[in-house]
Amino acid sequence: MALEGLRKKYRTRQELVKALSSKRRSIHLNPNDHSNGTASSDADVLAHIKHFLSLAANSLEQHQQPISIVFQNKKKKGDVNNSDIYTTLDFPLNGPHLYTHQFKLKRFSILLNLLKIVMEKLPLGKNTTVRDIFYSNVELFQRQANVVQWLDVIRFNFKLSPRKSLNIIPAQKGLVYSPFPIDIYDNILTGENESKLQKQTVFPGKPCLIPFFQDDAIIKLGTTSMCNLVIVEKEAVFTKLVNNYQKLNTNTMLITGKGFPDFLTRLFLKKLEQNCSNSISSCSIFTDADPYGISIALNYVHSSANSVYNCTMANYKGIHITQVLAQNNGVHNKAIQLLGLNQRDYSLAKNLIVSLTANSENVATSPLKNFIMECQREIFFQKKAEMNEIDASIFQSQ
Repeated sequence: MALEGLRKKYRTRQELVKALSSKRRSIHLNPNDHSNGTASSDADVLAHIKHFLSLAANSLEQHQQPISIVFQNKKKKGDVNNSDIYTTLDFPLNGPHLYTHQFKLKRFSILLNLLKIVMEKLPLGKNTTVRDIFYSNVELFQRQANVVQWLDVIRFNFKLSPRKSLNIIPAQKGLVYSPFPIDIYDNILTGENESKLQKQTVFPGKPCLIPFFQDDAIIKLGTTSMCNLVIVEKEAVFTKLVNNYQKLNTNTMLITGKGFPDFLTRLFLKKLEQNCSNSISSCSIFTDADPYGISIALNYVHSSANSVYNCTMANYKGIHITQVLAQNNGVHNKAIQLLGLNQRDYSLAKNLIVSLTANSENVATSPLKNFIMECQREIFFQKKAEMNEIDASIFQSQ
């Protein structure tokens, strides 16, 4: 059709540009043959990724045809809409909105880059950490959270429920020290898509990273005696306790999440609670005597993120600001430096009190009253302190 005819048929510039533009080819990330909700084998995942990337490459390179990647999104919690939610990523993009285009193109690049990494790593049969992937292209990913987000998109669209299904796992962060062996029995999928029982052992007498395992794993303690669990905020305190282990109660297991606990540390504690509660006499959490320490302790027992992994058997034992004051008043005890609360500390403590008392009619009977009282005390004294120099006797079970 001649240009004059097109101008008569399409009255506006937008309509004319649309008519002259090549028709986009839609490529769906969610394969139809995997829509039954079951986990696919590694071979199925690889075959679909290769097919997906081949379609994209052929459209762009051979046919000079724009493409649209279509993928399904998870529904938000509380969403009553039954219809599925889809997102479309177009390439290439045209138009004056340069900043918006840069953002969309980055999402497109991250998705394709991760699909390529999965295609390369999956046949090797070795685990790769999210951290390693992030540092392989920091400029593109910018944050590790972006890697996690888009890996979740891939898993969700491939109907892959286990977090280890792509052989990409979170970096191990938490540490454990135990005087007895800890056996972890984990079901893994073999290359033939068959389930196989795998045993991992945390050996006694030395600190080690909490091993990676699936949600349905079973943990068994290699002791017939009752044991104590002590969870500490900092690695420095954890190391100090390991070096002075003789000052603790016998059969004490030490755990640290190195600050805010990662998912694996929380899962490990939850599994201990589910599988070994009959062998655990006490479980105590110790953090700095400041609002951030209180917030870290709450992450173990009362987190809104993945609340099913909250460790309800854990008791917040301090350190409390009053314990620091009592140690400083002791004749032979080493004094701990007290610092003043700044405005940010005060705001956090106040917000914690508001959130912890929002649904509680009686604070005195609230299961979270220790957290509330500690926030109030720190606000009253306008002081905070670190736990590094606290006397080791405080970590003994009471």
